[in-house]
Amino acid sequence: MASHEVRINGFHKSALLSVAFAVDFLQFIFVFIPILGLFLSTILTVFARIVFWVWLRILGVGFADKSNRYFLNIAVLSVEILPFLNNVIPGWGVGTFFIIRQVEKEDAEKQKEMVAEMKVPMAANDNEVTLSRQKRRIG
Repeated sequence: MASHEVRINGFHKSALLSVAFAVDFLQFIFVFIPILGLFLSTILTVFARIVFWVWLRILGVGFADKSNRYFLNIAVLSVEILPFLNNVIPGWGVGTFFIIRQVEKEDAEKQKEMVAEMKVPMAANDNEVTLSRQKRRIG
């Protein structure tokens, strides 16, 4: 991963959050359709789960590969399963927001590690070649 590379860029952040809140809005609308609304909401939840899993895998993010994302996904699934909470809390939107924040933190930590690895200590003796001497020789 280059120092400027991130897994979820600005476009994908906006798109992920827009789709997540759109799913939550549709689920809220389905509440007003008796009996059929519950069925439609369930179908939408299953479809959204598949779409978000594939979308995040394409971006290089595991949907539940880290323990904190795993527990976050369990919480989102719990909110989506319980009918009352599903209508009160926008589970997909909030869950997606927190997943994005976690990925941003992981990417920032990875970039810090890469920068730290690039700082080569000065040569202890004349037989070792320092990074600055290597750069001078190359260019």
